[in-house]
Amino acid sequence: MTLIIILLILAIIFGFTGALVEGLMWLLVIAAILFLVSAFMGYGRRGRNRV
Repeated sequence: MTLIIILLILAIIFGFTGALVEGLMWLLVIAAILFLVSAFMGYGRRGRNRV
């Protein structure tokens, strides 16, 4: 019975860690996309104003 409880606790910990890593990866992907879009928009805006 103790072994089952220990395995259950380990499964919960590893499951939470995996979900956290997955969430952080998606957050990094979204941040990178937003950074690239803002960089291109800023570059385009700056290029037009120079004339």
